[in-house]
Amino acid sequence: RQHARCEILEPIHLPMVVRPRRWRTPYWGGYLTKRPGLRLVKQWNAAYHEDLRSHPMPEVYRAINAIQETPWRINRPVLDVMRAVWDGGGNLGKLPRREDEELPAKPADVDENEDALKRWKAAAAEVHQRNARSLSKRLAVSQRLWIAQKFVDEEAIYFPHELDFRGRVYPIPVGGPHPQGDDSAKALIEFADGKPLGPGGGGWLAVHLANLFGVDKVSFEDRLDWVIENQEAILDSGRNPLDGQRFWATADSPYCALAACIEWAGYADEGEDFVSRIPIALDG
Repeated sequence: RQHARCEILEPIHLPMVVRPRRWRTPYWGGYLTKRPGLRLVKQWNAAYHEDLRSHPMPEVYRAINAIQETPWRINRPVLDVMRAVWDGGGNLGKLPRREDEELPAKPADVDENEDALKRWKAAAAEVHQRNARSLSKRLAVSQRLWIAQKFVDEEAIYFPHELDFRGRVYPIPVGGPHPQGDDSAKALIEFADGKPLGPGGGGWLAVHLANLFGVDKVSFEDRLDWVIENQEAILDSGRNPLDGQRFWATADSPYCALAACIEWAGYADEGEDFVSRIPIALDG
């Protein structure tokens, strides 16, 4: 019980509702107020930061500032579906079960049958282990939904970023939805500034859809064909995510697939003028 209490006391960094402070030195950027331990680079060596200060790095600062100044917003339709699934007990689209799995019933002859007692203890131990493993996942989903609900009415949110010692860029607030999270974390956000898909965007959206369903080791043409072959199920997922066939839930990345299905339904209705807001991942 004490562990459970301590877990909810750990402070978490949140997204911002104004543009982050631009990084100009290794010591202060991102959040508008200084926070202990926050530096441009996740590195505790003070001499390293002092050395970094003396090096002009205009491209590095320009890159990280461009990333953290990109406005996002909560994807409300995905949040509504995820909230309904979670409130209903979870366990759809790879969400964990919301409640612990029940222990197996104790055999009636457990007091006289030693073999039955051993089998029951072994089965109960497996359930205890599964429940322990899923605890952190349940806490993560609950926290993620709380943060998404907190920011759902904001027109734009921002993720201040930092670097690791290799120069790779990471968001600082990772307790809720964020651009580098797992499936449900990424699906809960979309770009605040949408763009019409135009003449080429529909094709890229189709490639993205196929990728999310695991059809990613074939040519782009084959991925487009797969989307056309499955268009009825994709449109059903976009228009009736919980009351329809739930095709989205069979994807490798179910909630990102749901977001893409919703976009595809919009594209089917409005064509090239449809304003899209979801990011399409490309392998660097």
